[in-house]
Amino acid sequence: MPGGTTAAPLSGAFYDLFVLGWSAAQPDNTTETGSATGVNLKTGNGTADITMSKL
Repeated sequence: MPGGTTAAPLSGAFYDLFVLGWSAAQPDNTTETGSATGVNLKTGNGTADITMSKL
């Protein structure tokens, strides 16, 4: 995803994330989702805490 650097910040580099995960061993029994809003990549790498919830 586009982001900036400390030398050249990208002011609009905020992202919302939606994730889907499952276990390869039990794909029918372990589908989970999670999301995060406002992940900041203005000046480089960002982090997001995502709590997964079983569907």
